[in-house]
Amino acid sequence: SMEEISNELESFTKNSSAFLQKQQEVYAMIGEYKARDQFARLKIEAERAKSMRDTYEAIKVAAKSYAASHNLDFVLLNDSIPEMDRGDSQKTLQQISARRFLYANDEFDISDALIAELNATYKLDPGAKLPPAAAPGDSATGNNPNGAGTPATPGSAAAAGSSKP
Repeated sequence: SMEEISNELESFTKNSSAFLQKQQEVYAMIGEYKARDQFARLKIEAERAKSMRDTYEAIKVAAKSYAASHNLDFVLLNDSIPEMDRGDSQKTLQQISARRFLYANDEFDISDALIAELNATYKLDPGAKLPPAAAPGDSATGNNPNGAGTPATPGSAAAAGSSKP
């Protein structure tokens, strides 16, 4: 362990060949630890990105299916629903610039139907525990298409429309 090595280093005469050799071993162990830590972090991030892509694709498939069965030409994300974070003018401008909707009539909101379809398709693994509910303003997490995620939650309004008579 690191404590044993530290104690061992203290027993050496400083700058002796044994001390320098042990010091090199410690540096090598630290380097190996940092490399493993970085690899683990990259692997976790890659898995997180894949899960997000899979979830997004599952939402797209559910939206397409719903649109086809309800004779809709498009399904849009209503990004005007979440409150904007209060911040400085730069942050406020970024939030405004990122939004595409100013208003959407609730009559066209199909969120609950899409959420129900996703929750029926991607059931939570038996024994899995749900994380605490997201605070207002947090983005909701949809079900993981691999079956191990949190159910989608209401509030992520989608607007749908049709030009068909």
